[in-house]
Amino acid sequence: MALIFIGVCCHLGYLIVGSGIDTDGFLIEPFALIPIGYLFYLLGFIRIIYLKLF
Repeated sequence: MALIFIGVCCHLGYLIVGSGIDTDGFLIEPFALIPIGYLFYLLGFIRIIYLKLF
């Protein structure tokens, strides 16, 4: 459950920080939090399935 909670925190962190465009026109956003969050979801679900089977 902790891994899934970390995934939720990554996505909430992305929403809290937000995104924007700086004065030079570059997009500023913490995009890495999105795939890291999904990775934690995946690892959490794999762990839950593993614990249920073994």
